[in-house]
Amino acid sequence: MKPERMATTAALVLLVLGLLVWRLGKVAPPEAPPMGDSAFPAVTPETVAPRENYRAPDFEATDVEGRPVSLSALRGRAVFVNFWATWCVPCRRELPAIGRLAARAPKGVAVLTIATDSKEPDVREMMRAHGIRFPVVMDEKGTLGAKYEVAGIPTTLLLDPRGIVVKRVVGPRAWDHPEFVAWMGRLAAGPPEAK
Repeated sequence: MKPERMATTAALVLLVLGLLVWRLGKVAPPEAPPMGDSAFPAVTPETVAPRENYRAPDFEATDVEGRPVSLSALRGRAVFVNFWATWCVPCRRELPAIGRLAARAPKGVAVLTIATDSKEPDVREMMRAHGIRFPVVMDEKGTLGAKYEVAGIPTTLLLDPRGIVVKRVVGPRAWDHPEFVAWMGRLAAGPPEAK
């Protein structure tokens, strides 16, 4: 291969890699699913692995403030569940958006996050640094992460008021995007035929 062609190929490869790294550093707006009948699937039994259209497995835990948290106690509300860690750069980028979602959450929406770190002081420092005021559950041993088959973080599950997983998203998103906040409000309101 000629040196000029090798240089052109190398420059093109670097450009593509640069664009990829730049894109990975961005926090994408969430993809708000359409609110048709598919957003409210028939109730199906709880599954070991929470997949879309199945009821999410229940859990009981205590948040870092010592308050009890259980998924079943949130039934009747649309629930935003997010797995994150202090060492995860994309998680750090999306935490402020989750905080704004929690502050702007429509009636009937609950925001809950699960920190997969092994050190509570690190999580508390992150909460202080980002002004986190929503519940954060510690998953030091990875029990909840395993139960929910979290392979990458951040991972977010969106549950309808019956506890059914409507959407599972891996990767950071701008969760405070107005379209997504409105979508969560519609999800919390329940199926259109229930009105």
